[in-house]
Amino acid sequence: MADLKDQFVDVRSLKTRYWKAGDEGSPIILLAGIGCSVLEWRHNIEALAASHRVYALDMLGGGQTDKPQGDHYSIGNLAGFTLDFLTTQGEQRAHFIGNSLGGRIALECARMAPDRVTSMVLVAPAGVGPDTHINMRLPTVPLMGELLTRPNRKGLRMLWNLAFHDPKFVTDAMIEDKYGLASLPGAVVLPGLGR
Repeated sequence: MADLKDQFVDVRSLKTRYWKAGDEGSPIILLAGIGCSVLEWRHNIEALAASHRVYALDMLGGGQTDKPQGDHYSIGNLAGFTLDFLTTQGEQRAHFIGNSLGGRIALECARMAPDRVTSMVLVAPAGVGPDTHINMRLPTVPLMGELLTRPNRKGLRMLWNLAFHDPKFVTDAMIEDKYGLASLPGAVVLPGLGR
């Protein structure tokens, strides 16, 4: 596996964690889903970096990126934040690979700035179409959502078991990673919803 290290850059005056791998080829940006971080991409980066410059970032409000309070978590603002991150890296265009919320953010980047998106790979993009699973909609219900989005290991395991066809992928180490990040002060579990 590639030797990945945490790097930080200010995007909109907010400390943003990212990983970078590869020095050649066109750039790729990896965007993870709700409650996820650069860790989601650790098994993909090496293969992509063989022929591309690859960036994975912790989205605003997630992972080790700053978690400002207030109205920062709309899809449009997250997409703008992503495009601003690319600018900090000196990249004008990139291939976007997004999972879940990251897929939805990639779509919004293409809508906002089509000249900056070379191509997209969307893996189960969130919020696209009417078939959003009820378990993903419940956290948006006032009061109930705040209870459901408080981090606890049992709840995280139940949520991630739903995300995988084979629950063997949901390891104790994975749950500990997600619990640790979700427990950071100000962590945002869902856009528009604090904790």
